[in-house]
Amino acid sequence: MKFLTDDAMKEVAQFFQVLAEPNRLKILQALREQPMKVGELAQQCACSVPNVSRHLTQLAQHGLVSRQAQ
Repeated sequence: MKFLTDDAMKEVAQFFQVLAEPNRLKILQALREQPMKVGELAQQCACSVPNVSRHLTQLAQHGLVSRQAQ
């Protein structure tokens, strides 16, 4: 069995930390159905638009979503 380097372990831990936020999981679940605008996600997830935007930034930084300007 090959062991992960310290840097790889940190990266894996950060990935799971991103997924540990329930609102981010709600966002990912909503986006599985179809692309949505930030306002639509906010309404569906019962969050504010700035909050959803921050969550999307975190998800995008870890390659879990991509953003498109409208």
